[in-house]
This record gives sequence, structure tokens and C-alpha cells, in this order.
Amino acid sequence: MTAFFAYHNGTLLQRLTEADQGVPSMVYDRQMLDKDAGEYIRDSDTPKTITLGDASDPKRIYEGNIVMQLMTEKCAIVSPDHTGAILPYNFMHIEVDTDRIDPFYFVYWWDWSPEALAQRHQMKQGSSSVQKITARQLQDLHITLPPLDKQQRMGKVNENRKRIQYLRQKRETLMDQYLAQQFFKGEHV
Repeated sequence: MTAFFAYHNGTLLQRLTEADQGVPSMVYDRQMLDKDAGEYIRDSDTPKTITLGDASDPKRIYEGNIVMQLMTEKCAIVSPDHTGAILPYNFMHIEVDTDRIDPFYFVYWWDWSPEALAQRHQMKQGSSSVQKITARQLQDLHITLPPLDKQQRMGKVNENRKRIQYLRQKRETLMDQYLAQQFFKGEHV
């Protein structure tokens, strides 16, 4: 799989030099990953930000990058909202050869294909109690690639499916809020 991919580890935040002045940078986190994966987040937390000194050169991610949380193995495409965020050490940026692999197809393959799921299960066999995927394990993955146009169609279908799930989750949350507001109007605790 190495011919199709490059892997970039996140930055160990403790090694960055913070500054009093400069432009604050968001630190990519699990909630951002969930949003990028198409989940509706009811109560969003404000992302952690840090202001860096000139000597710091953290790993940053940009719209369209593939990111993976190494402990959960969750994978997503970075949205415009999170472009420029600092990628911490518990994440990895996966760069694909876009002439051969559609990034949206890769995320779909990783999440749903029997081929990927079987390999992910195999990686966990005999490992320690802290199960974290490594770049080495990713390099050893075998991926069956359909023609690029089919990958693009499959990736688009998956993105549309995620969008529908997002809208359903949002609708349910808004309905719950509306009903609570209507049913409990005027009640004060």
C-alpha cells in the first residue's frame, strides 16, 4: 500500500513553543473529526487554540486531507471549517496518490469494506491493551482498487449517505428541542 500512500504523524503539542503574540491556531480534536465524518454535534465545544512562536512548525491539515484518529481508527476528510488546524500526535494525515485513489473512496473503503474491516481486525489480534494503529500497520494494508471513475461514484454515494444521516440527526435534535420548548413553556425550576 505504500506506493499509493504517504503517512504524516501529527505534532506532539508539548514540543511546540507558545507565544504571547501571533495568530491563534485551532488544534484538531475528536469533535472536529466527528463533524468532518458527517456527524451532527448538538452542543459544540469551542476548539482549543494555541498561539505559536516562530520556531514552531506543527503539522497542519487542510480541506480535502484524510485524517485518522489512531486510537479509534476513525477516518474522515477535513472540511473547510478545519483547514489550517494543527494535527496533534494522536492523529495521522494520510496522503493518497489521487491519480489512483479517490480520497472519498478510501474513507468509504476504510469504514465499510469487508477487506479493510478484516485487516483492521487482524491488526488487533495479539496486541497490547492499548490498541493504536501505526503507520507500519497502514503500510502493510492491501487495498483492492476499482477503476478511478467507479471509486469516485462510490465515494460520492457515501458522502451523500453521510449527509442524509447528518440531516436526520439534526432534524431529530431540533424536533426534541422544539417539543421541550412547547411542552414546558412557562415552567421555571
